[in-house]
Amino acid sequence: MDNMTPKERVFGTLRNLQRLVDETEDLNALKDRLAVAIDRCLSWESELINLDASAQGSAPGQE
Repeated sequence: MDNMTPKERVFGTLRNLQRLVDETEDLNALKDRLAVAIDRCLSWESELINLDASAQGSAPGQE
């Protein structure tokens, strides 16, 4: 997972969470795991913002 981009990590985690939610009858049993996964996704926010800002700044015709 280390070689994935922040965006890939976030959306990969979200896909895994969706699968877990779909396959689990008792979400209370997953509460801690869901909380950790959500925290990880949120922790990558600054990396995604920085990537978006640099992509916009380097796009042709953008000033």
